[in-house]
Amino acid sequence: LFGAVNTNTGKLVTMLSPKFNAETFGIFLRKLIRHRKRSKKMLIIIDNARYHHAVALKSWLEKYQKVLRLDPNQV
Repeated sequence: LFGAVNTNTGKLVTMLSPKFNAETFGIFLRKLIRHRKRSKKMLIIIDNARYHHAVALKSWLEKYQKVLRLDPNQV
């Protein structure tokens, strides 16, 4: 289960997946970004799994770097 909670509203976004890899994490991120309000940035706390830093996600993460940040340092 991938999941994220908005700490301001308590809204939970989840995605059930039989695999955890760059592809499924990317699908979850695309789902998650659709829940972002245009005036807000997203900070996503990650546990530093290898797929969080996959080369396959690099261009997508760069595209959204002004509004979305993955932070492994908060765990």
